[in-house]
Amino acid sequence: IVRPLLQFSRQELRELLLRLGQPWREDESNDDPRYLRNALRLDVLPKLETLIPGAAKRLAATAEILQGEEAVLAGMAESFLQRCGGEAYLPLHMLREQPEAMRRRIVRAWWQQQCGGENGERCLSAQQTDALARLIDAPAAAACNLPMGMQGRTGPLGIGRCTSGFDTCIMGCPPEPEKIYEELKARGLIAQVTDEEEI
Repeated sequence: IVRPLLQFSRQELRELLLRLGQPWREDESNDDPRYLRNALRLDVLPKLETLIPGAAKRLAATAEILQGEEAVLAGMAESFLQRCGGEAYLPLHMLREQPEAMRRRIVRAWWQQQCGGENGERCLSAQQTDALARLIDAPAAAACNLPMGMQGRTGPLGIGRCTSGFDTCIMGCPPEPEKIYEELKARGLIAQVTDEEEI
């Protein structure tokens, strides 16, 4: 979302439009203090301006900076996921090289990519994101609960237990068992498969 007029106050914009003779339309809902954004703009910001003159402009400038930084960090997370090939797991050795803040972004974006669009659950809560990110440094077979009955788990999810040789992934959505089996086989990580699907 681009907000090119964010740095200007409502009054400044009105004055400019009046000078230009340009008509504009006011959205009536903007004056309804029942909406939090309006309560902040109508009540909190004027009080803040009284205490700290210029506070609104500084907040707007900070918001613009943060918007740019958000775009960069989101791009870095997306680039990381592209390097992972869109798989249903994230390699722990790659995640562990990332700073804490990027880990959170990556697992959150990964959840959206893997589960969000299909199931309508577009993002994890802060608590769920933290729980999933903690799995990165957790021992094998550690798990956390996620929305829609899913679990995040170190090691493959959905085909049973696995050896410590395959603790290099973090799972969130049950993958197709055949796909995981073939990948384990290709990596030489399958010791044996029993009737209980224990590896």
